[in-house]
Amino acid sequence: MVADITARQQAEDALREKETTIRSLFHIAKTLTKTLELDAILEHLNYESMMLVGTEGSSAGLLSAEEFACDSFFDRSGPKKSGVVWPPDAGLLGWVLTNQKTYLTNDASHDPLIPPEIHIPLGLRSVLCVPVLGNQEEVIAFFALHNKRGGDFRPSDVETVEGISKVASIAIQNALAYQRTCRAEEDLRVLSAELINMQDEERRRIALELHEGLAQDLAALRLSLGHLKRKMAKDEKGVASIISESLKLNNDLIQQVRAMSYTLHPPHLEEVGLPVAITSYARKFSERSGIEVSVRADLPKDISHFPRGCEITIFRIIQECLSNVYRHAHSHIATVWVSFQNEHLILEVADRGWGIGGISKTGTKSNPPPGIGIASMRERVKQMHGTFLIESVTGQGVTVRVALPVATTVSREARN
Repeated sequence: MVADITARQQAEDALREKETTIRSLFHIAKTLTKTLELDAILEHLNYESMMLVGTEGSSAGLLSAEEFACDSFFDRSGPKKSGVVWPPDAGLLGWVLTNQKTYLTNDASHDPLIPPEIHIPLGLRSVLCVPVLGNQEEVIAFFALHNKRGGDFRPSDVETVEGISKVASIAIQNALAYQRTCRAEEDLRVLSAELINMQDEERRRIALELHEGLAQDLAALRLSLGHLKRKMAKDEKGVASIISESLKLNNDLIQQVRAMSYTLHPPHLEEVGLPVAITSYARKFSERSGIEVSVRADLPKDISHFPRGCEITIFRIIQECLSNVYRHAHSHIATVWVSFQNEHLILEVADRGWGIGGISKTGTKSNPPPGIGIASMRERVKQMHGTFLIESVTGQGVTVRVALPVATTVSREARN
């Protein structure tokens, strides 16, 4: 009877211990997976495993292509950043990497995998080192506990830390995937910026070739036709009429080439600055479209030029906005306002047209349906780390607002 009661009590104690461990593992899982920051995950992993198993210290790190990097270390005084690295084929961590198994020693001072320069400074008595495996059963990280309080590590401790390892694997893989996604997004942003710059440079080159090449040849042709017309002034009227038509066609071509050149890359932007370039473009746009465009530029007089990328971005967005007014807004007027406030270059383009399709009759703000032009404007502003906003009210028009940060140092250099 006594033996039965004792066995039952031991089984109940073991069950309670299991339940406590399982609840602790759930808590650790919740703690580790609530963040995508690797440093925070490693610190939580250290602290939670040290508390659960009951040790004096812990450490955790990641496996890179060439080495283990231990960036997080805990002892009785709290978290520390150790910055220790090991070759993946050396010592205790090398064994863990090669065998992909947990390593336990309760006699660290005589363990061949723990050299004196490691166990003596840390006062190691016992060590429990656990690999963290990825989806392909490869080692991606590790954590180690040392100096079990009140005795040696037990087999149950191994079972506990291997449970923690599975939870940590999910959290670390999520964080690594997030890092890869962030790097890919950054690479995409860099590539997008390079493509936009290449596009602007290509436009600049084509505009220069149109202006300096084709436009000059057309001008020379006009001179030749004019000379020929004068020579044949007394000849048949039919020939003179053909020459007159040719001259008119030539003049039209010259105007078209100049307009194309200016649209591709406005020379005023680099020569005399943003306000003059905007005013000139708006005037020519009004002449071509019949839409009255008013321009207001509240820019400091001591800044002749802003950073080239900012000026090109503002000018291209004005081009796209006025083009949208002409094609979609059914508005006879538009306003362009450029200002410099709180180290930001601000642009506002507004019309009095129909508004963007799909906007509710209540007049609430809404983003428009995605389009190439709007997507291009958003991407340009994003590359300049600015903000882009569209407001539309049915029957009252559309307003586009852009704010581009201009660093204080850059602004001062521009003033100088």
